[in-house]
Amino acid sequence: MERFKLAVMMFGMCVLGFTVLAEADGLADLHYRFEAVDATATPLAPTGVIAVVLNNAGMDANARTAIAALGVDPNRVTSSLLAGTLLIDAADIGGPNARAQLATQILSIPGVDYVAPVSETQNGVKLALAPRVYVSRVSNQNSDALAPSIDLTTANGFEIESLRNRIAATPEISAVTSGWFQVSSIATRYVVPNEPASVTRYLDGTTATLPSETVWREMCGGTHGALSVDQLKTIANSHAQAARAIEEETTGGIAAVTPGLDLRFQILSSLPAGAAAAIAEVEAYLEAQFDDPVVINISLRFAPLGSGVLGSTGSSYLSTTYAAARDALQANMDITDTIQDFLPSTPTLPVRYNGNSETVTNENRVFVTRANYNSYIGTASGSTASMTFNTQFAWDYTPPSISPSTWDFQSVLVHEVGHALGFTSGADFRFNDLETLDLYRFQRSDGDGTNHNPDTLADFQTTPRMVDQNEPLPIDDVNSDLITVEYRMSDGNPRQASHFRDQSPAIGIMDPTIGSAQTFFPNFIRQSDGDMFDAIGWDYPSQNFCRQDAPIRNLTALPGSRYISFIPPDHIETIAIRVKLVSLLNPEGGLPAGSPDLSAFEGEVRWVGAPVESTDSDPQGTTLFAANTSCEPVCLDWIGYDVVHVYGGEIAPNSVYEVQAIRCSCDTSIEKDYSTATSLTTSHWGDITEPFLSEIATIQPDFSDISAIVAKFLEAPGAISKARTQLQPNVLKPEVPVDFKDISADVNAFLDGIYGYTGPCVCPSSVTCGVTSCAVDSDCGTGVCVDSFCTDACGRCTP
Repeated sequence: MERFKLAVMMFGMCVLGFTVLAEADGLADLHYRFEAVDATATPLAPTGVIAVVLNNAGMDANARTAIAALGVDPNRVTSSLLAGTLLIDAADIGGPNARAQLATQILSIPGVDYVAPVSETQNGVKLALAPRVYVSRVSNQNSDALAPSIDLTTANGFEIESLRNRIAATPEISAVTSGWFQVSSIATRYVVPNEPASVTRYLDGTTATLPSETVWREMCGGTHGALSVDQLKTIANSHAQAARAIEEETTGGIAAVTPGLDLRFQILSSLPAGAAAAIAEVEAYLEAQFDDPVVINISLRFAPLGSGVLGSTGSSYLSTTYAAARDALQANMDITDTIQDFLPSTPTLPVRYNGNSETVTNENRVFVTRANYNSYIGTASGSTASMTFNTQFAWDYTPPSISPSTWDFQSVLVHEVGHALGFTSGADFRFNDLETLDLYRFQRSDGDGTNHNPDTLADFQTTPRMVDQNEPLPIDDVNSDLITVEYRMSDGNPRQASHFRDQSPAIGIMDPTIGSAQTFFPNFIRQSDGDMFDAIGWDYPSQNFCRQDAPIRNLTALPGSRYISFIPPDHIETIAIRVKLVSLLNPEGGLPAGSPDLSAFEGEVRWVGAPVESTDSDPQGTTLFAANTSCEPVCLDWIGYDVVHVYGGEIAPNSVYEVQAIRCSCDTSIEKDYSTATSLTTSHWGDITEPFLSEIATIQPDFSDISAIVAKFLEAPGAISKARTQLQPNVLKPEVPVDFKDISADVNAFLDGIYGYTGPCVCPSSVTCGVTSCAVDSDCGTGVCVDSFCTDACGRCTP
């Protein structure tokens, strides 16, 4: 049997308030939240429309045929947007009694679960009343009183008149008001059913097809209730048309190219002046906050929406089992996470959906925004969220100085993206359902002898969650509790439950309100926000423990022509250090014709091999650690190395390199796992000592450079290190002292400036190891002799 967790069904195929899609289960626990209004309120007005709720959307055609057989014109029967619901225009049927009689006949049709008249509230909202009314709170202008749990069950929605009388006759309520009871519209929503989503789970690679829906609501911060459901529907339809017009890209899931979060704002309309730059800044900011390698597509549109309205956001949702959500959260944990391991290990989660009752529901289902699903459960293709901003609203796009009477666009955009990322609660518009954030939602105060607020990890495993709107009183008596820290949350009235409690100063960007001239720039996401994003499966803050500290530039030494030098990270773990060939033989004036063109190697990477200690100066008793470049990662514990000097065919003068570190236990193909890059440059060819080539010292190298190499050859006291004076051959030999060939190379650099070596070799090496024996380099043609066997010109071979 289908269960419609339906709060209010709008005529004209709209959905208001606490509406969700049809889900498998029984019909028995449909609940509607009513609030009393004062006696001057306009009573619910009949519209002449009848809503017919089917127990299966597949019964639509059979039901239409059976209804026609009762004498109803088929043209008067239309489908609601809500699957499995028909609307009948019965205005010409004489009076409520005749319509009630027709309703009784329709109820006898196989597959029909419920029939109700569609009525209209004082503000024009059309709704159908469910077979059970649950009164959680009644109020008027002068009082605020709790009502007991009142379960008013009827067999048919046409008995609503008698329900009103029974409610008014209840002692706890009749003293408050005798007015009409109407559905609360605190959280106006418009729900659009989507095609089922195909997903692939990260944990085990299994695939599934899950129900999907998009929930549209007004943006936080504007005039509450400024958008009706009909307006939300119009916005959603206009947004969909704009998206189709530009063939919106909707790929989700693992990012193939960009490391970390790849946030893509897709623009569906013209932009106001300044908006493009603001959107780009928000995109760059958010991408820097999260390490999750997923693509998030959010379409943006600007349109006139009237006064008091910031805009509207539609977030896409999927539903999954609690067990699947829990297992995925635990599998997605990083080294800073602990609380996810203490989610209940049972197949269901204990939840209190009524703040005035100790009744516990063992919940087996969780609703997850599509972006949040991609962050921790699996890949789910499709659009993540859609946003329409009001061009008639006074936006300021350039924080931190926000003009008076304007609103910071960047702060609002980050806030709305936060909802799309999963900062949402089922208390806002669902009944007996929860969302990922609610896995950590508890009642703040304890009951009489009842522990509602967990104090320990053991309590966290057993204490029921509390997901109810505006209950229990007093106001905002709910927490997000991570045991190590807890944050007070809004409870749905007067602020939506998908926020922290409204407080001043705001504790985070997910505060429910923002005022004119207020900004969260530049650090939009605060500690409270980050803690909750981390708890619901996002890798925040951007702490990648595969990364190591970057190699440090050797600031105590001047650059050399044929070596690059750095101080390796000081870590116990084995790490590999990568060298990226950024620009070869180009900077600082370049080299004259006759030098090799090495540009084809730019962008390639090499790795730092194992350093070998070599003599730098016998008389002075100094040594240096020198390492050849390698085609493959070389994993080492670098503790004990002070400065490492890297040589090889790839290390050429007039060149720029970037060095980065990565933990060897991590995947070297994942770009985001590398440290930040340290840029290293080599000096102009043959430029050994100061002054280096510049606008002032335009003739370099000069005789001072030749003299420096001669001094090193003679091992004169204070001679410059071999790391700057050794210039030849193509692959240096750190164990060999500086000799006449190095002096000759510098003289040639002085005379013609031509770099005479071949430079890098291809990786992997084209020479097979151990094939050709040799005694000297000349035995290997263009290669070199290493350990009695020929290698390529860089001293490498392939096993």
